[in-house]
Amino acid sequence: MSKIKNVLEVHMGKHFYQLAPLLQLAHQGESTLQGTVFVRRGGFLAKCICHLFSFPKENEKTRLIVRCQHTPTSMRWRRKFDALKMESDFTQSGEYLVERLGPLALYLKAKERSGSLEYDFVKTKFLNIPLPKFIGPNIVAYEKEEDGQYRFFVEVTMAFVGTVISYGGKLEVLAEQEE
Repeated sequence: MSKIKNVLEVHMGKHFYQLAPLLQLAHQGESTLQGTVFVRRGGFLAKCICHLFSFPKENEKTRLIVRCQHTPTSMRWRRKFDALKMESDFTQSGEYLVERLGPLALYLKAKERSGSLEYDFVKTKFLNIPLPKFIGPNIVAYEKEEDGQYRFFVEVTMAFVGTVISYGGKLEVLAEQEE
């Protein structure tokens, strides 16, 4: 193994190298992921939550461009769903990978499973205040290489609301390799 290049490798250790090659490529240096994906929202309460947090609009053919910057201490994902911009930063905090999305801090554990990358959701903080599980979100998220293509899926659900938002599809990975 060479010099550590990204926070995901720091978080996952040797398991990072068990990810499919395309996933490793997508999580090093500067990369761009792009393609057409679906975005779905749940019912009335879910739509209100999506509006409050400026989540992308429902559309079966949303153009998504994700510009990624990976360093040993952070990951920055700048997403553009059609015209809507959504940014988040990931850092390591103890045993967790923490995604900060506006006032939310989502605590995750990244796991390799059969070459795929799955994010096990653990807890949420809102404005740095821990949310009880029964009012916080639950998140299912994964990335995988399938037939040589990058595929991903994200779904956010909440008790008493059901699905808040889900999105996913396949993206082309354009990566700039560091020497």
